[in-house]
Amino acid sequence: MALVRFVDGVGQDFIGQTLVELLADAHHKDDEQQQIEAGHDAKAPVRAVEGRVEGQPGEDAQEHHEQQAQDGQGGALRHANEDGFDFFLHFQAHQIDARVDVAHQVLHQRVVAGRRIFSSHAAAKKGVGTRNKAGSGTDRRTPRKEAVFGGTQGFYGKAPTASELRRTFTFTPVAANVSQTLYQVLGVEPTAPLADIKQAYKQLALRYHPDRHGGSRLYEDQFKAVAAAYQVLSDAGRRAHYDHQLRQARLRAEEARRAQQYRPQSQHVYGVPMPPPEPLRTRPPASSAERHYVRHPKQARFTRRDWLLVIGVLVGLLLFGLGAKWVMDRVAARSNYQDGLRAYTQQHWGAAHSYFSETLAFKPEHVGALRRRAEIEQLVYRNYPQASADYAAALHYTRNHRAAAQLYYRLGQCAAGQKRTRLALDQFSRAVVLDSTLSAAWLARGELRLFEQRLFVSAASDLSVGLRLQAGKQAPSAKWLTYRGLAYFKAGDYPAALTDYQQVLLLRPRSGQIYFLLGRVAQKQGRRGAACELFRRGSQLGYFPATDAQRRGPCGR
Repeated sequence: MALVRFVDGVGQDFIGQTLVELLADAHHKDDEQQQIEAGHDAKAPVRAVEGRVEGQPGEDAQEHHEQQAQDGQGGALRHANEDGFDFFLHFQAHQIDARVDVAHQVLHQRVVAGRRIFSSHAAAKKGVGTRNKAGSGTDRRTPRKEAVFGGTQGFYGKAPTASELRRTFTFTPVAANVSQTLYQVLGVEPTAPLADIKQAYKQLALRYHPDRHGGSRLYEDQFKAVAAAYQVLSDAGRRAHYDHQLRQARLRAEEARRAQQYRPQSQHVYGVPMPPPEPLRTRPPASSAERHYVRHPKQARFTRRDWLLVIGVLVGLLLFGLGAKWVMDRVAARSNYQDGLRAYTQQHWGAAHSYFSETLAFKPEHVGALRRRAEIEQLVYRNYPQASADYAAALHYTRNHRAAAQLYYRLGQCAAGQKRTRLALDQFSRAVVLDSTLSAAWLARGELRLFEQRLFVSAASDLSVGLRLQAGKQAPSAKWLTYRGLAYFKAGDYPAALTDYQQVLLLRPRSGQIYFLLGRVAQKQGRRGAACELFRRGSQLGYFPATDAQRRGPCGR
């Protein structure tokens, strides 16, 4: 029965087209009939038409039946079948019963009924024309025309036109949805997983398999459509490409809808003004009964996320502040240290001490500032404890051996200034271990061993090393030569002591002390006359011990 309904629609479409052609031919013949003289028989066309309607053997009816017999019930059936099945295959019409013979009979009946309607319309029109010419009489076929077209004037107060007949007798069959997607073919959602797609494919394949329906072409086409949809949706790459095409199609449709919606009313398309855009259909505002108000409770305390956020911000600010302070402290420390060096070279000890203190306030580990301030405390202010503290702090940040040896030497001097002999000797010993070329440390340790420990041989050895290292850098020092001569004298090495004293005499010829020391050596060697002469010269130069030795010694007897 589905095929009957489908062919019924196709037949009506065909009937409408046929009636349009016949109606145009009838109008053409009517115009020719009006030109025929009044003596002609006006009822001949009517009889011819009646013969067509009633099925009498008129010339036109006879030709029609002969042509229908030759073509095997006419070309209309053949064209209807071809167009109908092409239309069916294109739109994938579903569930059509394959009773073709019944469809042929129904189509033939529709064609015959359409021709009868056309014959009635043509006969009625000829009858009206004849009555107008005769001036009297009535048309018995008018009621039949009125029954068909709803009145003597047709649809709109006049005879029906070709377009009206096409609208009247044209029927569009229900077709398949041309916008049906592959997901709709399988009956799954676009977001369905692969397992659901496979399950739907298995069910539809069993349902539409041609072997279960006697090899029906309809089910075969449906089975092919299901298989094609599964081939695309079961492949991840092809499915992604297909989904992209669907999205693009939806976007284009949405753009077209918006363009149509916002098209100006005065815009014309193909010369026809466009209708005004439809207003957006939105739901009216909800009533007070439908509205639902939710009162969100206030947050009583911070959540863990809030605490983490606050802590992160505080840590960031703290790090930023510390970084800025570190940079500014380094800049200020460098500036103050440069100012302190200028004051130190100019012997402005107070200003230099202040600049170095400010430098250490910004950068406590500044080794240069620590050393310079300690030197001022030691050599100028004689503040040995503070100087020792600065030297020790500088030593903590020093990694170079030579620099560390210098700091140990300074610490030994501070300890010696505080009469801490043992500590001083220990610091001097560390200095010469780190830097054996440091002559000042050798000489300072020799001095302590000479005067504090009275280790004359060790003192003479340290003083000799110090003088030897110093000789390559500067002229011999009278002080250290005197100390070594004294160490030799105390150790009983009078010739070595005499040699050192004579070198000192060359360096200081106006020194009464050296004459006194030379006199003591001469006295130990038994040279009384030489000793007295040397004591006398020392006394003349104002050296009191020489005067006392001259008076109490052998020279005074």
